[in-house]
Parts: sequence; C-alpha cells; structure tokens
Amino acid sequence: MKAHDIQQSKSLDYSNKKATSVPDDIWEVAMKAGVTSVNLSKNQFTDLPSNLILLESTLKEFNFGFNKLTKLNPDISLFLRLTTLDLRNNGLSDLPRDMESLQDMREIVLSCNRFTTLPSSLYEMKKLEIIFADNNKITTIDAAGFKNLPMLATLDLQNNNIEQVPPELGNCTQIKSLLLNGNAFRNPRPAILTKGTLALLEYLRSRIVS
Repeated sequence: MKAHDIQQSKSLDYSNKKATSVPDDIWEVAMKAGVTSVNLSKNQFTDLPSNLILLESTLKEFNFGFNKLTKLNPDISLFLRLTTLDLRNNGLSDLPRDMESLQDMREIVLSCNRFTTLPSSLYEMKKLEIIFADNNKITTIDAAGFKNLPMLATLDLQNNNIEQVPPELGNCTQIKSLLLNGNAFRNPRPAILTKGTLALLEYLRSRIVS
C-alpha cells in the first residue's frame, strides 16, 4: 500500500493480512488523502480499529467482512456518509441501535453471521436499497419494517430459519428481488418461489385477510 496509491484511488486496501491492526502511518496518509473507501476484510479484527475515526467525515464504503467480530462498536454510527457496509462472515447477532443515524446507507451485507432477527436500526435507514442477510439464523420477517424502506430493491433472506412468510410482505412492491429459498416455511411452495419476485409478491398479497 503506497501513499501515492492511496492518494490516487482515495481508497485504503489492507485486506487479507491476518492483521489485528493497521499501522498508524497508513491511517495518517489515508486521512490526508480524504479516503472514501476502506477494505479491511479477511483479517483478525475483533473491533473497529480506533484510528478509523480519522476518516469519520469522508468514509463512504467500508468492507469489514471475514473478521472475528461478535459485536459491532457503536462508533460505526458516527460515519454519517457511509453508503455501503459489508460485515459478512463474522459472528454478529445484532447491530448497535445508534446505527439508525446512517441515513445515507444504500447497501448492507450481513450474510453468514448469527442474526436471529434483522436489527431494528435497519428499518430507519430510508435510503437502503440492498440487504443481504442470507445464511443466518433469522426466524421471522418484519413486513412492516420493510414497508418502511421505500428504496428497498433487493432483499436476500436465503438459508435462514424462517418458519412463515407474512402475507403483508406482498405489500412491499418496491422490492424487485426477493430471495427466500432454503428456509423452513412450507408456504409459499417452491413452485411459487421459482416464478420470481413479482409473482411471489402477488401471491402473498392474495393471502392477506381483509
């Protein structure tokens, strides 16, 4: 990672190093360069690096996947410009409530963690377009929560422990890609799931008891 590269690309890539910290001089360069994208994936971090706060006013994309997190530091909620957050393949089961401050968030990746429900803070992020929450232990779907997200286009809940799909999810017509395979529910049947999102939402709406 040369200083020149960081300045040119406005990105800091310190991935795949088996690291638990990033050298101070690299943070200094990143701060001076006004870095907008940080990739710390495939390391051994158990917490946010304390120097990440130096990028509080510029950071937009943060990849913290494939680390050793069991809790996410509430300081993440200070990064108000974040649009993309990748937390896949950690040991997370919740997110800080304060994260509802991240009103520019467009995409969040929570795949391959230990969530049993989706964190309530997500339903406050009005610009969210993409939620990947596949391969967790999620048991329920909060249809009202998703209805609250006007921009939501992709919702991936595959390979969880969802036992029923609320018909009200059919009212979330903003969703263009709804992925529910690999769950415990019997209804909608696989034949309906294979017809695609539009047909699935229509089927769900038809089951709403007025």
